[in-house]
Amino acid sequence: MSLYEDTIIEFNEDEIENGQLHPDFILRAADAVESHLAKGKREVPFGLSEPAEDLVSQYNVRVNGNIYSIGLSKWNGSFKLMDHELENTSTLVKAGSIEIIEQDFTIEIEEYLEDEGFDVTVTDEEIEGPEAEEAKEFLDEKFAI
Repeated sequence: MSLYEDTIIEFNEDEIENGQLHPDFILRAADAVESHLAKGKREVPFGLSEPAEDLVSQYNVRVNGNIYSIGLSKWNGSFKLMDHELENTSTLVKAGSIEIIEQDFTIEIEEYLEDEGFDVTVTDEEIEGPEAEEAKEFLDEKFAI
């Protein structure tokens, strides 16, 4: 019997909101297959109790130094070992040896704008500083954000 058939994770429809997996579900799934994640297996599949939409989570999971992305498709999902380190991460949830992490893109945007010559500070909500308006216009023209 494969791991997929052995490990069915309880999934509730409301655990996808705005196209994003709820951290509680990710934690339940990671907990169910933690020993495989801790060993650094390349891919750790699991089944779902209810069907889900195709989705790759913005959150990642770190167990024993191994970082995994998580994705769902209809009746199953999987954790896939990432080949590279993530920079500028913050821990969203920590339970035992399992951490749900996310990348902090505000640091990357601030560095980019500073490299482009803008004197700004970037937070999750706003671009601030003496050249904030010029930086916003620059981002809007360049990337439509």
